[in-house]
Amino acid sequence: YLWAYVTLGAIGMWLWMRWLNADPMGSLLAAIAFAFSGRTAGHLFAGHLELLPGMLCLPWVLWASERLLQRRSVGRAIVLGGVLCITATMGSVQSLYWHMLLLAAYVPIRAWRGGGWGRARSAIALLVVAAGAFALGGMAWWLPVVRQTLLLSARAGESGGGYDFATMASAAPSDLARLIWPFAGTRPPVPFASDPENGFFWESASYPGLVTLALALALIVLRPKDGRTIGFGLAALLALDLSLGRNTPLYRLAYDVVPGFAMFRAPGRLLFYANLFLAAMAGFGLGELLRASPGRRWAVAGVSLILLAIALTGPAPVRSAPARLLNGPQLAILTSIALLASAVLFATRRVATGVCSSIIIALSVLDLGVVWTAHLVTAPADQILASNSVVEFLAARQQHERSRIYDPTGTVSQPLAARHGLELIDGYHPGIYRHQLELYKALWPAGEGSSLLQLLPHSPHDIACTPVLDLLNTRYVVAYEAELDDRFVKVFSTPPSEPRQRNVFERKEALPRAFVVPRGMTTSGDDDPSEFICQQDPRAACLWDAADVNGTASFQGLVPTREEPGDLVFDFETEGTGVLVVSESWHPDWVATDSGMHLAVHRANHGILGLPLAAGRDQIHLWYRPWDF
Repeated sequence: YLWAYVTLGAIGMWLWMRWLNADPMGSLLAAIAFAFSGRTAGHLFAGHLELLPGMLCLPWVLWASERLLQRRSVGRAIVLGGVLCITATMGSVQSLYWHMLLLAAYVPIRAWRGGGWGRARSAIALLVVAAGAFALGGMAWWLPVVRQTLLLSARAGESGGGYDFATMASAAPSDLARLIWPFAGTRPPVPFASDPENGFFWESASYPGLVTLALALALIVLRPKDGRTIGFGLAALLALDLSLGRNTPLYRLAYDVVPGFAMFRAPGRLLFYANLFLAAMAGFGLGELLRASPGRRWAVAGVSLILLAIALTGPAPVRSAPARLLNGPQLAILTSIALLASAVLFATRRVATGVCSSIIIALSVLDLGVVWTAHLVTAPADQILASNSVVEFLAARQQHERSRIYDPTGTVSQPLAARHGLELIDGYHPGIYRHQLELYKALWPAGEGSSLLQLLPHSPHDIACTPVLDLLNTRYVVAYEAELDDRFVKVFSTPPSEPRQRNVFERKEALPRAFVVPRGMTTSGDDDPSEFICQQDPRAACLWDAADVNGTASFQGLVPTREEPGDLVFDFETEGTGVLVVSESWHPDWVATDSGMHLAVHRANHGILGLPLAAGRDQIHLWYRPWDF
């Protein structure tokens, strides 16, 4: 799947370069440099199945816009709208938004340079037609695919994170050293390690290939006043600067001024655009080199010499053989020497033009190929998701009753949990799980849950609000501690053969996934819901967004008569009115019926579901049904 999009990204880059009148060999180099950059390899390693295809559609968007600029017509505007529709179906709203921002600048500027303001106005009008075709296509095609992502992105700015949320995963200025040394400041990827253990390196990966960088710089030397040099060079610098996020005032300006900019996090992903424009410059640089006079051919040799000098100042080599070529300066040094030798041979007419271009492209493939080898791993599935005794114990327990797990030790990783049907609680993503994040923060003492990205483990000793564990249906806790307080009973310990003993504790008083309470209470907008939740017995009442309910139903835990993902059925009786509380993430697309009659689904206890109950027999069918599925 991902390999197909990498290939399509390379084809799109080649087509775009050819429409910009780059020669075939230069277009081929640009295609390789963009589609197989270290940036692409990093996200491939991370398994970003939505982001990567969306980003690799960028050359196709630019190709369609270039066709529109070269022959302005409604038909070509509709084609551009169609390409945007295809990009939207990849699922990455962030990629789509950034692509459209780029188009809004690229098309008018290119048109203005080609024919003044009159041509620019005509291009803008056709860009509006393309946007209309894109919007119409959305109604019939791409909107159902990405509607949920659009809604989640729109809520990101309301998540309480604000600027801190938007600048998560900003590249640091030191990360730009990876333009030359692919893993400067970090280690090469470790297969099967967790994201934190790998340091989320893909969010700041920027290696375009040293050959790419050298030829892009050579274009500046050979054609410093050319519009492509200036335009693409400024675009690459702008992308590099914006990728720094909180480390640059320019990102703050865009955050405050540009509509929609605040909806997305991870500014480091803008390095995709820097890589694209550097790849384009390298393609044109190769073409200029091949056409240059013998004297000017020394430009690449000079640039290679400078890069070699810089490479010699790189990070000290590491001792482990597999990582040595990548972590130390060796890759940059060897590539610089090989490129310098090729440039000298070409400048002294020792090799023909066709041979020189072939050598340079082969060097680029080898350069990027070495980096890609660190990201590609093949292994049996049981090795990739190797189980452990804790996971197997919890999976066996889940056969009898569904509940969730809190694991600050990382023993139950997200992939392992998915493989065994286990559910974890954490506060990973404020944009997507806003209410769950706020509930999760309420677990800890004031100030302890303020981090936006709740990946740092908290000891179970730190739990300050036990009712939140009940509302999140948390029955089991995995801990390094040998003993916890009397709220927890040890039910399993790892055998001595496993490194560092971990223990599984059960909360005997834990609430089930669904239960009935007699009262539903509302609070004013000024009240802190977490304060109410932590002080109120969750068996006696719930906080919800509907009118007060003062019923007489007794508390009772419920087991669904049918339970599928997003589809639950309950059959029970109550002696009075009350509220059914279900520990599933609240969303307006939940639908419920009671004995076939529509039943309102409310947000209860800040982040889960609450349904009003009448006295008597209740046959509740609750399921998640987005309107577009």
